[in-house]
Amino acid sequence: MLVPFSLGVVAGSALTRPLGARLSVRRLAAAGLAGIAAGNLLLVLTYGSVAGVVAGVAVTGIGLGVASVAGTAIGTDLADTLSGTAGGVLNTGAQLGTAVGSPRCSYWPRPSAGPAPRWPGPWRRAWPASPV
Repeated sequence: MLVPFSLGVVAGSALTRPLGARLSVRRLAAAGLAGIAAGNLLLVLTYGSVAGVVAGVAVTGIGLGVASVAGTAIGTDLADTLSGTAGGVLNTGAQLGTAVGSPRCSYWPRPSAGPAPRWPGPWRRAWPASPV
C-alpha cells in the first residue's frame, strides 16, 4: 500500500505549481489538508475493499504532497537572513514528528489485541504522556 501513497505524494507535489498559480499558498495548504481528509474518509467508507484502500491511500498521498509543499512555502516565506533558520526549524519539526509520532501510534492499545500488556513501570507511566 506504500506505492499508491508514494505515487500520490509525487503527483500532489507536482500539482502544487499549477494550483499555486490559481490559489494563494494558504488556500493551497487548506486544499491539501482537505485532500488528506477526503482520502481518510474514502478509506473509512470503503473498508475491506482493496480498490477502496488503494484509492483512499492515493488520495491521501496527493493531499499530503500538496499540503507539505504549501506548508514549506508558508514556513519559509521570510527575509533572506531568516530563511535558513526557518528551513532548519521546519525540517527538525518534521523529523521529530516522525520520530515521536510513529512509535506512539505503534503502541496504541487495541481492544482486539486481548488484555492490556503488562509494561514495565517507566513505560506504563510515560506512555500516556507522549504526544499523539
